[in-house]
Amino acid sequence: MKPKNKRLGRKILSTLTALSLSAAVFAVPCAPSLTVNAGTITNIVTGRWAAIGLEYFERGVMRALGSAAAHAENETVATILSKTKRLLGNPQSNALGDIKALCMEMNQKLTYLTSVVQNNNTYVSKELQKIDQKISRTNYNNCINNLEEINGDSGFVIGKFNALIYAVNQYDANNADSIRALRLAYDDLYSIYERTTAGYMGKTFSFTDDAEKLASLLSSYDYSNGMNGTAPYYSYDPGDKSHWGDIKGGNTVIENYYDLLSTSCAFDHEMVQNMTAEYNYLAGITSQFIEAYTMYISYYAQMAYAESYDDMVDERNKQSSVDLAWQEYDRCCYMLLRALAQMIDLHADRMNGAMRSYDVETTIYFNNIRDSINAISVENDRTNHTNRRFDHEYVSNRNRTAKTMQAYMVRPYNADTAYIIRKTNDTQPTVLMQELEYLAAEENMWDFTGYTCDYYNLAFTAPTSPVGINIMNKGSQVLPLISTGAYEMAGRDIRTYLNSHGITEIPNIGSKNPYILTDVYSWDPSIGFSGNFDVHMKFIQLPDYMTSDTAPGMKNFDMDDDQKYFKDKETNIIYTGQPVIAYTLPNNAGASYQYSADSGASVHGGYNVLTSGDVVTLRIKPDDGKYIKSLQLFDRHAKDEKKSEYVLCTYIDESDELYRSDCGIYPEADGYYRFILNVPFRDADISLTLGDSPVKSHTVSLEQSEILPEYASAKIYYDRDGGILLFDNFSNDSQHTYNTGDTVKVAVSPYKGYTCTGISVMDANGNEYPAEEVITDDYLRLNDFQSNYSFTMPDTDVTVKAVYSKTNYVTLEKGRHVRLGFLNENGSVNDTSSVLSYFPASAVTIQASAESGYQLSRIEVINEDTGKDVPCTFSDGFIRFTMPQNNVTVLAEAEWLDDSKHLAAVEAESRALLTLTDSTGRPLNVDTVQAEKGETVFFKVLSDMPDAALQVYDTAHQAVAVQPSEKGIYRIVMPDSDVTIGVAYADIAIDTETFRSGVRFADAGGTVSDTETLTVFCGSTVYLKDTFPYPHTLRVTGTGGSEIPLTRSADTLYSFTAPDGAVTVRIEANVYTIEADASAQAYAVLLWCE
Repeated sequence: MKPKNKRLGRKILSTLTALSLSAAVFAVPCAPSLTVNAGTITNIVTGRWAAIGLEYFERGVMRALGSAAAHAENETVATILSKTKRLLGNPQSNALGDIKALCMEMNQKLTYLTSVVQNNNTYVSKELQKIDQKISRTNYNNCINNLEEINGDSGFVIGKFNALIYAVNQYDANNADSIRALRLAYDDLYSIYERTTAGYMGKTFSFTDDAEKLASLLSSYDYSNGMNGTAPYYSYDPGDKSHWGDIKGGNTVIENYYDLLSTSCAFDHEMVQNMTAEYNYLAGITSQFIEAYTMYISYYAQMAYAESYDDMVDERNKQSSVDLAWQEYDRCCYMLLRALAQMIDLHADRMNGAMRSYDVETTIYFNNIRDSINAISVENDRTNHTNRRFDHEYVSNRNRTAKTMQAYMVRPYNADTAYIIRKTNDTQPTVLMQELEYLAAEENMWDFTGYTCDYYNLAFTAPTSPVGINIMNKGSQVLPLISTGAYEMAGRDIRTYLNSHGITEIPNIGSKNPYILTDVYSWDPSIGFSGNFDVHMKFIQLPDYMTSDTAPGMKNFDMDDDQKYFKDKETNIIYTGQPVIAYTLPNNAGASYQYSADSGASVHGGYNVLTSGDVVTLRIKPDDGKYIKSLQLFDRHAKDEKKSEYVLCTYIDESDELYRSDCGIYPEADGYYRFILNVPFRDADISLTLGDSPVKSHTVSLEQSEILPEYASAKIYYDRDGGILLFDNFSNDSQHTYNTGDTVKVAVSPYKGYTCTGISVMDANGNEYPAEEVITDDYLRLNDFQSNYSFTMPDTDVTVKAVYSKTNYVTLEKGRHVRLGFLNENGSVNDTSSVLSYFPASAVTIQASAESGYQLSRIEVINEDTGKDVPCTFSDGFIRFTMPQNNVTVLAEAEWLDDSKHLAAVEAESRALLTLTDSTGRPLNVDTVQAEKGETVFFKVLSDMPDAALQVYDTAHQAVAVQPSEKGIYRIVMPDSDVTIGVAYADIAIDTETFRSGVRFADAGGTVSDTETLTVFCGSTVYLKDTFPYPHTLRVTGTGGSEIPLTRSADTLYSFTAPDGAVTVRIEANVYTIEADASAQAYAVLLWCE
């Protein structure tokens, strides 16, 4: 007898049971990992505020869900967070939330976050190695040691969660080692919680203590200021200085780091790079701390909410303890975000207006205009400067240069003068820093034999630009650049120094490609010239010996505008110590604009003339239906020359999708987006692209749950958390914004004894929108009360209300000597409760057993409203059924095992097809009954099968007669022996050669099946189709080779009745014997004869 199907092993229930986690819960999506640009950090942090992105000085975007975003290069956090009123929030959502989403999100981000922290820390460490070791770094090192100790606690917690995530991903229900590893990972995570202390804090660490220490390391403000207020912390803006209090001093990381940098960094750009790396490192440590805290407190809240109390006071106390834990979490998060805001605000002025890396590293192209400077005569007396004469005739042909030239610009930190390093065609030796003073005084970069030197301006086509370049003529002009300790470490070789500090694209300095250090001077008023005529210009700051024999400072320029490129264009040359550049700001149609400059200079949309390093605030408010598609800083002349690197900086790009409600970049309260911009060191344009918003955003408002009348004094709500919970992020917000067409998901978790029968989605005009229940096992259900719904966001604001009613109960009624208990989600058995509520359609599992010396004789699952049986199964000691729409009673009875009686049992392999019943056909829902000799035992067949398939035999394997009754009920008379009731099968196989010859299984109509084997109930009619064209015999044999009769119903269609056991189908060829007198031998020859 062979079973048709083998049952799979029962599911493991004791591995992730405390939170009902399944393997699917932690499935990690195959999305690409996050990437980050050098010097930036974007840390997504779970919670209602959801995201912090600190990209100061580069892209400058602070992202925070629910906040008014600001976008800047060097903005203070006070500016970034202004009017941001919902940055933090109380994500009690996570307490009732989806641990799957949490851990999937964590798994995606943690590797990225850790790498960002490590990369920035590595960068900082390398920079510190360049600092003179004589400088004391004790304070800084002490700060870093304290910081890493806090970060160690964060990593410890995250490591526990990662271990559980890994174990879940490796989980194999059929592998004992995998099950054991998963249980150990869960137990290990559970072990870090200290349940005997308030708030379930960690056994070996305290997030509160670590948060206060971290805030002290970030900011010199008093972290405790205003931390005892009554308002919830998520209502505070971390950037609101009215809650900052006073600076108390202290040993902060950034202050110590700045002290070290100020003695080591020669240039603006490297100061910015180092400070940015340190900011990002500290922001990464803080974000990782909040990540760990969020995971820890979320998991605690889930554990707490997974516990259910019959006593309403205990239930309310449980909710209160979770509320307190989240309030402390809010306090710590606010404290840390405020400390970050204070940290950057304290140092922002030091970086405002500083040169950025793109100011240095982006090539300036000199390929528009050439001034030919012809040395007519030279009298050079190196021993007496007063006798030195230069007679020059300056001829400016205004022609395009034949070759592109390059220059790099640097500015010493805290200096006003920008220095240009430019590449020329002059034949000059390598210029070392120690030669600069002599170089400037002697002007030895000129060829005194009358060599013609090409001389280039920085910008050409703007009416008030470009700046010009003037060769330094005094050693004092070089002094600000070389009077820094940084050059001592670089051997006073400027190229070596620049390479060691991040400027790596400088071509080799050789005899034919020297770098000439030049100064930039101011000249006010500027003098313009245009048209085809001679112009006299006065050059101030020129060496005396260049003007000694002519009118002081007067030079003649012959303007030739035959070139179309310059025809009728005005050009002014400006010399400035701090370059003055042309700066175009957007004023595109489709938006409103506001402009201002820190210096007080007049700023407006369109063309501006501004000083490099000035700080401009640009506010943009797109018109209705418009959004900011991109905002970029362009190098004007590189763009004109179609150079690929003309984009200097991107503030917003299309992938930011500012039209989306969840983009993380938001305007301020008045609808304006704020951008803080550094004026660059070359002519530039701010390019704005507006797009038509493809979607509209609307608000979903959640109607607050009512308090249960019978529990009004304890303030117990219909829902366990006091309100509907948003399904996508489980926040406690009463409102969220969605785009039209988005899928909105809400989760409802009613209080014990109640159920949610649905949700109502309605707009202000009373129009109702359909919602449907989400039935899925692919997320965590904390309890059997939770239900989930979704709807499509309409093109209007809507209000969501949950509808509650009393829930359905399962009541256990156990007879004497019976044990019944509900199976909990963690795999344990609740054998103390006799009543438990369940959602309709949910799975109910009850453990049932009898005391020693007894066996279960009957199990009934009854629908209390209809009085009818609820279909159930009983196997492996568990009753299982699906909860109907009504209350259910489960009854179990047991009887004493009487040695005078015999047992009738349904074999395990047949229990899905046969069930024992009483005389009326009502299932007993047990596998074994006892009966005396001659007593009748009844059973029912649950699937159509021939009577011959039913097989009942005694202990001697002798058949027991089966008598059919009505309605599929059969009976046997109990013999003087135990009996087994089962189903017999036939396993039929077509011989391989026979199958190749064209014999197939078929149905009664002759339709064939392309399979070589078949398993059927014993007694079933089996059809064969034989299309082999040559004479043969088709044979069917059973166990032991017994011949099974075949019936031919058509030319090629045969049938037979399947016996019990194995059956083989094959064809045999006809054999003919040919007599021949060949050595008196007889030969048998096999012939296929037509």
